[in-house]
Amino acid sequence: MRHPKLFLSVAEHLVGPVVSVNSEMIVTGTARKDTAPRGLSTFSPQGFGNLAWSFAKQATISVESDDTGLRESNRNTNVNGRLAVYETSCLDLGEGLLTKLFASIAEACIHDKNRIKGFKPQDISNVIWSFATLGLYHTSLLSVCSEELVKR
Repeated sequence: MRHPKLFLSVAEHLVGPVVSVNSEMIVTGTARKDTAPRGLSTFSPQGFGNLAWSFAKQATISVESDDTGLRESNRNTNVNGRLAVYETSCLDLGEGLLTKLFASIAEACIHDKNRIKGFKPQDISNVIWSFATLGLYHTSLLSVCSEELVKR
């Protein structure tokens, strides 16, 4: 079930609202200017995988069906796929918040070079799948994950 307001609220709770160019807060959902974001520092490897996967999956639900679940997916055409999923995420969260959330996930995953060693293959797979599904590219995350997988 899609619930864009829930995902918007979770994203803002974790990484805070997006700051505009002139440093004024843009409050798009439930975030308040005076509330510090929770952050991602205490997430486990599985938590990162599940968080990233849930945001990407939420966006794919919109592409696969409308809100009633009655429309069939049009997966065999080139007009949906990553672009449609990315656009859905941008509509739900805003491009700035989507980018901020996934950049925060990537940075938290690779902040400590030893942290990635604690990721199970499923955790790495979920994180990388989520970035790919949303059409997001984070060079450092891909490099660290690739190096770790080659070592294994």
